[in-house]
Amino acid sequence: MSTKLERLNNVFNRAFDVKVNINIHTDKKNLDSWDSFNHLNLIVEIESEYSIKFSIDEINSISSVKDIFNLLDEKN
Repeated sequence: MSTKLERLNNVFNRAFDVKVNINIHTDKKNLDSWDSFNHLNLIVEIESEYSIKFSIDEINSISSVKDIFNLLDEKN
């Protein structure tokens, strides 16, 4: 697992309060614990971990790990 992916995986684990193993293809459809409540937890954890803020439109656009990486790349 790449360092970038490992870091985000740790964020998912904190946000969802369970151990998950994500990959670039992980999305809301194939990760049962990624529900609406945990989506908000995930956003808060990502913003904290990476010292960034998402807009409402960005938050609504996130449905996969790839989406998250794309937004992180845009913000860094």
